[in-house]
Amino acid sequence: STYLFNKEGDSETFDYRFDYTQCASDKPYKQYDAMDMFIKLICNMDYIAGEVFHSGYSRTMSMPTGYPKCDVRWKLGGVNPIPHDLTV
Repeated sequence: STYLFNKEGDSETFDYRFDYTQCASDKPYKQYDAMDMFIKLICNMDYIAGEVFHSGYSRTMSMPTGYPKCDVRWKLGGVNPIPHDLTV
């Protein structure tokens, strides 16, 4: 995977960010034309992990849904906004 990792200093909107521009995890799903399964099993689990660990996980873009990157944000102790369309 190719990613940029930064710790942001304002601590208001997020504490950590990962901007992924490549995803090694999606390769077998692409190979078998199973990206819907990838989104449900891998991408959506990030929100569930954020809820379990009370970490305030959020993302506005993801590569499997057509964006050029996944913009992962973590707010320590933050609210975890689970999308309404989250399905597993």
